[in-house]
Amino acid sequence: MNKELEQIVNNLDLTKFKIELDNKGLDSAFHLNFIRVENFDNLFIKYHKSFIETKNLKKQKLILSEEKEVYKELIKYLKKIISGIKSSKTKIILTYNKEYEKLIDNTLNDFFKINKTLSFKEKIKELVLKKLQLQLKESEENIFKISNYEFATFKNEEFLGSNFYLRFPKELIIYKDVSIGKSGFGFSILTKDNSKNEDKVNLLCIIAFIQAVPNFILTENSAYNEKLTNIYNEFDILDLLTISSAKFFNSPKSKFRSLSTPIFKLYKNTSITIIPECQHLELFHLYHSSLKQFEPLPRCVFLFRIIEYGKNYHFQKEFKSDKTKLTPYKNNCLF
Repeated sequence: MNKELEQIVNNLDLTKFKIELDNKGLDSAFHLNFIRVENFDNLFIKYHKSFIETKNLKKQKLILSEEKEVYKELIKYLKKIISGIKSSKTKIILTYNKEYEKLIDNTLNDFFKINKTLSFKEKIKELVLKKLQLQLKESEENIFKISNYEFATFKNEEFLGSNFYLRFPKELIIYKDVSIGKSGFGFSILTKDNSKNEDKVNLLCIIAFIQAVPNFILTENSAYNEKLTNIYNEFDILDLLTISSAKFFNSPKSKFRSLSTPIFKLYKNTSITIIPECQHLELFHLYHSSLKQFEPLPRCVFLFRIIEYGKNYHFQKEFKSDKTKLTPYKNNCLF
């Protein structure tokens, strides 16, 4: 443990947890949204600054390992302080302007959705525990990201077009040395310096399969991006699934239809989805290519190639048959 961290740890107090609110009414109430253990923050800021200032990968990894030690000590303290508050061994000391107590109490009820039947003191306790438990969860997740992926080294960012979204915006998807998540400017794909471009393409194809919509990485040509987005937005897999109905062209566009696609499974108690290395990646590429086809005929061709691929690279190898023939069923090909 370095001296700075050791000094912080030695000065920690488990007998009380202080909260000082601003004395400006509404600002004072919403300041409760930022309750957290701050003792370690200056050290985190120092490491983040050092990480950004150096381009040397070895130095960056060393900084991350030191940052990991800070998180470990923070987690130890959070667990103790949470336990202390629950058992009333740790006293919550709230400093605020008494004339705003009713306003703060209403904020606890309406904004933070704390049980209205509790006393003001009990409401503060419940909120403090929620905020500290959230910080504990985030700290444990950060250790996981540092330990397993050295996540801060995912620093090459490219933004995704075609109105890309994730069903749960806070989730982070990782496949090998590539990740997809939400940044301050939209959804983006992050890679390391040594990430393989094929892994990036593979991940985009896997995501397209799961979401049943095409996607692409934005280019520097805004006109091209706009045209591609407009084309991709015209695609609706529900049209593909219902076009065989005789009533399709007579149904109003506004008629409600829904499509359920899979939800990614999060890793343990994190907001991270880890996609394992996949076999038969060509299937995802072919399916993504079919999603990108505006006309039915080329779309059908790509979908047929999926069946063909399955026959050649899976069925025949599994069952050792070389006499399988494929006969496309005309009514399913949207001709």
